[in-house]
Amino acid sequence: NFYPYFDPNMQLDEGTTDSCEAALNRAECWGQDCSVPAGLRNARRKMQRLTGRSDGLLWVGETGWSWPLSPTLGSAMRNCPAWSSRE
Repeated sequence: NFYPYFDPNMQLDEGTTDSCEAALNRAECWGQDCSVPAGLRNARRKMQRLTGRSDGLLWVGETGWSWPLSPTLGSAMRNCPAWSSRE
C-alpha cells in the first residue's frame, strides 16, 4: 500500500507553520513526478534489483488518506489542517 499521507518526506510549505499546498499537489496527482507513481517506480526498481527480473508482479492494494487527523501522523504535516481534511 502506498500512503502519501504518512510519507515522512512531505514538508510544510517553506516559511509557514501550517500550510501544505505543495505537498498536497504532489500527493494528489498521478503524473510522473507525483508521490504514488514515484513510489511505485521505486518499488519496481527494488524488486528488479532483488529478483533480477523486470516482469515481477507488483500488487497495489490501495493508496490511502486519513480523515480526520490520524493520531499516528508523526510529521510536521499534522500542523496543516488541509492535510487531514475531508476534501
